[in-house]
Amino acid sequence: MLKLGSMEIGNAVLEAVGRHAKQVRTLYLEKVWGITEEGYCWIGFNENLQSLSLNRCKCLTDKSFGRTANGNNYLGLKRVAIKNCRSLTDNGLVELTRSAKSLKSITLEKLDRITSSGLVEALSNCSRTLKELSLLKCNLIQSDAHPLPRHLPVFKAVTLNQCHGVGDGFLVRMGWACKKVKEIGLVRMDSITDSGILGFLYQLGSSTNITKLDLSGCRLVTDWSLRAIAKRCQELRELDLSGCRISDQGVECLASEGPSWLQVLSLAGCAEITDKGLEALETLCVSLESLNVTRCPGISREAITSFKEICTFCDVRG
Repeated sequence: MLKLGSMEIGNAVLEAVGRHAKQVRTLYLEKVWGITEEGYCWIGFNENLQSLSLNRCKCLTDKSFGRTANGNNYLGLKRVAIKNCRSLTDNGLVELTRSAKSLKSITLEKLDRITSSGLVEALSNCSRTLKELSLLKCNLIQSDAHPLPRHLPVFKAVTLNQCHGVGDGFLVRMGWACKKVKEIGLVRMDSITDSGILGFLYQLGSSTNITKLDLSGCRLVTDWSLRAIAKRCQELRELDLSGCRISDQGVECLASEGPSWLQVLSLAGCAEITDKGLEALETLCVSLESLNVTRCPGISREAITSFKEICTFCDVRG
């Protein structure tokens, strides 16, 4: 692994990494300067490079991922993370994914010039190998006219965290394309509603493979979504509904019709849940290992104490 941060380096350093340092499998560049936009192209010459992380890299632009004369860039790259590189647009992301034909994981953070159509084209380029996608604070310019790839056969995990421009439509198309997804994170996504959750689950089918679902901070998600989750996500092991508009009715449905082996549940900040809802969760004591009911004003101390006495093996926060 080679990590360079908070320093000035020139094109010659990256040329050495690309052409001669074949033992480098992982490269981290953070807050570096002194490199021209074309200088970053040298990284792609290292066919043994498997993981690349670029954070706050000055002069990184679309040209930085342009193809070289032989066209064999990033042949071994499997994981890429690009953060806080504000000059990068759709063209650069698409060019990178077109070259790196073995990509398994893509992480993008605070890239404001990436559009939904550019993201979709990038996903299409690596659809056969991609397993994980993570978008954090990316203000995508939405375009419903660009569908996701027809099939992402090995796609397992997606995280969307505070991404404006990603709404219900994108989520529904994600369900259509990602039938084998297991881990889903939709964190503080104000544009996601029950309609998107219901459509997503409908596209996945009557029985899903989802084992981990994080909807924390999705303020427009209600009991309607939780009922669908309870019925369709029978393999679920971890569920985070912190800050959602969940009430006792939704919790009762989860307890009576939901997954039998739910291990981790967070209802933090769900103000509509009362002692009645907590009591319903006692049916999950066989499997439940962790329960978070902090910031739930409707749940009394007495009810929490009673729950702890019944579910002795569950770590209860509240």
